[in-house]
Amino acid sequence: MNAPFNMAKVDSARFLELVKRSKLVEQDRLDAAVAVCRERNEAELPAKAETIADQFIESGLITRWHADKLLDGKYKGFFLGKYKLLGHIGTGGMSSVYLAE
Repeated sequence: MNAPFNMAKVDSARFLELVKRSKLVEQDRLDAAVAVCRERNEAELPAKAETIADQFIESGLITRWHADKLLDGKYKGFFLGKYKLLGHIGTGGMSSVYLAE
C-alpha cells in the first residue's frame, strides 16, 4: 500500500539513517543537529520524520528537495561528479536542470 500524499514513507530513525547514507551532511554537523532536535523535543527525537526534516531545512543542512526525496526513502542522486545537487529546476524534452553547488 502506498503512503498518502505528502506523508513520509520513513520514520524518524530511518530518516536519520538516510541522511547519513546520502552524505549530504557531515557526521559532526548531523550529530549536532540531532542534539538540537532532541533539545526541542524534551530529550526525545520527534516522532515524525517530517518534523526533523523541517528542522534540518530551517538550519540550512538540507533543502526542501533533499527532504522530499529522503522522506520518500531515497538517499542516492544528490551528487553529480563534484557537484552537490540542491534542487530540481525543470525538465525539458532532452534534459533536466538542477541547482547545484
